[in-house]
This record gives sequence, structure tokens and C-alpha cells, in this order.
Amino acid sequence: MMDLLDRVTGPAADLLARVDDGLLAEGAPAGHPIWPLLRRAGALPGDAQLLTLRTALEDSAADVRWNAAVALARKGNGEGAAVLQQMLDRRYVEQTVKRDVRQDSDEDPVADVLISGLRAAATLKADSLKPAVTALSRADRSMRVRQAALEALKMMEQHG
Repeated sequence: MMDLLDRVTGPAADLLARVDDGLLAEGAPAGHPIWPLLRRAGALPGDAQLLTLRTALEDSAADVRWNAAVALARKGNGEGAAVLQQMLDRRYVEQTVKRDVRQDSDEDPVADVLISGLRAAATLKADSLKPAVTALSRADRSMRVRQAALEALKMMEQHG
């Protein structure tokens, strides 16, 4: 689910901003099915989830911290930059991610975390993350990660 959200966040940023503005201005009925979806995606309008996301940055579970940092980055909030930095460190991620993947599977949970971190870094466009993104683009063993890093660098360079 997170990977799909990462793929559409960049191209849909303008639409998401308009939806956010519309929800803030007009609201939605209390029982509307949009609310649980927004909560699950960490995309409540305005600052409604900032406190929860800030608290989640300190959670003992790495994936909770990672999801909070990614959600904050999507909101343009850099408070999770230190967590994103960890997500861009292959050694750290390899030590943290459980590898319960079948041998005949193409899944690579370590690469998936790195790519999610790269996409969040690209959205945030934080200069502090650029060295880690550059290193992954040049030397990571996964071509998927290298490609995502190159795409992130391109987005980051549009920043300034």
C-alpha cells in the first residue's frame, strides 16, 4: 500500500492540495468514508495529525517511525528528516528489516524501505538528505534503489 501511495503522491500533489483545501473549507459529513481513509494514509487535512505523527517519530517500532516520517514529508514537514536519514542507510535498514521473504519471490523489503525513504526525501527536498541520496544513486547494489535515488535527486534539484 505504501509503495502505491509513494508513486502517486508526487504527480498528484496539486490535486491532493486542492482536496485538502476543499476539506478544510467545506468539510465532510462526520460519518463519511473519507475520514478513515485519510487517517490510515496519514493525510488528514491541515495540522490534524501532526501531534500523532510527531509522537510516532519516537515509537519503538522502526516501521511506525518510518511511516510517520514519510507522512510528515508528504505534508512538507521536515521534523522526520533524522528518521528519513536512517531509512536511507542500507546497513541500518538491513539490520532492522525482517526478511521473511520466500526464495522464489522478487520482494526485497530492504530496497522497499530505501525507496520509500528516497521518495519522501524527494518530496521534502531537504538539503541535509542529499548526500545520502547521492550515495545511494552511485553505489547501492540494487538497481531499483539506484534508479529511485536518481529520480529523487532530479526532484530535489528542482528545489533550488
